[in-house]
Amino acid sequence: MLAAMTLPWFGHMRHGATPFVHSDDHRDLARQAVSHLLKWKVISRSSDLAEHRRHTERSCGLLDIKETELGGKVYGKLQWDYSHMYDPLAGRGIADKTVVNSFEEYRDYWERALLHYRIENHPKAFAFLGYCCHLLQDMAVPSHTFCIAHGLKTRTADNLELISTSRRFYLREPAGGPFPGEEDAHLGLFVVLGLDSRGREPFDAEERNDIADILERYYEVPKWRKDGWQGRYVGDFYYPYHRLLPSSPRIALDDMVELRNYLMSRAAERTAQLLWHFCELTGAGR
Repeated sequence: MLAAMTLPWFGHMRHGATPFVHSDDHRDLARQAVSHLLKWKVISRSSDLAEHRRHTERSCGLLDIKETELGGKVYGKLQWDYSHMYDPLAGRGIADKTVVNSFEEYRDYWERALLHYRIENHPKAFAFLGYCCHLLQDMAVPSHTFCIAHGLKTRTADNLELISTSRRFYLREPAGGPFPGEEDAHLGLFVVLGLDSRGREPFDAEERNDIADILERYYEVPKWRKDGWQGRYVGDFYYPYHRLLPSSPRIALDDMVELRNYLMSRAAERTAQLLWHFCELTGAGR
């Protein structure tokens, strides 16, 4: 019983989620996105993406516990030298002078995915594409776009990130296409999803969206602090009985449901659009 209670805690990653839950949510979003594109015949069932979808889905779920060595990072070990956070309004990460922010890492993985596809190393290409999907989906989590440190390093779990789950967010209509004709559409998708979780309309950052009022109750906008560009949680932390880490301020149930429904559905759609865009550029969907 003790092992059953403590094992999930040791899985908490730097972003405050267990690989057993958090990674599955990422993987489920990628799985739903690929299934959606297949269902609506946006991609062929004999396409490269369909053939290698497991590489994309699995790597999307396991970005936080990578298994091979790449670029000086030892996968499988917690790394503190890069960040999955990015403020789309300020255009910066939590500590750009010392760590690579999410936007830059996402752009790097995208280029690696294209490169490996061109040299016909398809498993590697679709693994990198999965890493891109993970970082994109992180932009649907306000603590990532408000640049609020959480996880093992800060001994703080993020309430919304832990409770949200993607399993029920199946897209029932074709996802709108990315931005036709733009080779850097993947960057646009990243920013507009980040704006969603900052309470702004995706194509007009001056306009507030439907969840802006809720976000203001639980998140303080980023500003310069001693540890860099950071936001803060609003409210008192609490200690759920089933977790060993204190959680960020409790979000009221009705607010939690609205945030979850709004943001997770957009994460699913943007993931489908990202995969579609990769297929448009490479022919991986034919």
